[in-house]
Amino acid sequence: MLVWSVYRDQDGPLKCYKSFGEDLNNETPRVANEKLENMAISIVRDRIANMGIDDVLRNRSKLRAGAKDEIQKLLTGWGMWLETIEIQDVKIASQSLFKNMQTDFREKTRHSSETISAIISNQITEESMVRNAKL
Repeated sequence: MLVWSVYRDQDGPLKCYKSFGEDLNNETPRVANEKLENMAISIVRDRIANMGIDDVLRNRSKLRAGAKDEIQKLLTGWGMWLETIEIQDVKIASQSLFKNMQTDFREKTRHSSETISAIISNQITEESMVRNAKL
């Protein structure tokens, strides 16, 4: 998601009008939004391709900041100002990659549940021995 406005300083409004003309008169400037959307998708994909998977998943602010800087450079030439860009969701499209990334989590969960099961089993055995000793 990104939010933009016309760059109000210097010749920003003129540049924006030259770039998008009558589209700016519409309540929703579709042509401008489509161009920005395609550009943002391209830049974010490029940034993701040059980052590690852990950085992409855990450090969205780094991804967002890098994309914002790159996009703003281009928008300045169009007379636009990028108010904000947000990476709302990161989805892993590859099922095998997602499964491989889950391996560590699943192993820790399995180990934890086995440990808890063993503790409970020992407690039951101890309580059973205590009851039998009282008889």
